[in-house]
Amino acid sequence: MWRARGRAGFSLIEIALALGVIAFALVAIVGLMSVSMKTGRGATEDTLLSSMTGQVMSGLRSQHFVDASHPAGTQGVLPDTAAVSSSAAITATILPTMYFDNSGALLSSSSGAPAASGALYQCVATIQPDAATMGPPSANGVQAINLVRVSLTFGWPPTANPPNERIVNSSIARY
Repeated sequence: MWRARGRAGFSLIEIALALGVIAFALVAIVGLMSVSMKTGRGATEDTLLSSMTGQVMSGLRSQHFVDASHPAGTQGVLPDTAAVSSSAAITATILPTMYFDNSGALLSSSSGAPAASGALYQCVATIQPDAATMGPPSANGVQAINLVRVSLTFGWPPTANPPNERIVNSSIARY
């Protein structure tokens, strides 16, 4: 049988070049997938941290300023007054550790073993009165505190040493 002279198919060089282009594109796509997964994981963490911050701050803000205690199971007091003294430092109050599950729901605020209770996140809240916003001194030598700064330190997982950590700062005003 006699064949016609001409191009009846692809040459080996053309096939090798096409496979090279496809391989290069696949390597680029796989590289972008890892970046995309890391970005997605970070967005999920940010969303959960925002939700947990809202829970803690809502609990603190829902209390009367003088006795703002027990936000979502914690025990701490937002101070109402501080003694007036040029050398006295206004001390911070550290609330008990709060634990959250993988969906951001509060589990407990006790100091029990977080791993046994299914905790994935922990939060330590520190409350510091803002000396710059204190009212004028009264006759008995105390000043009203009008603003407290709240620092929430989130760590995950709670059993890691050191855990991943993110600090969120907020404030609560008297009025």
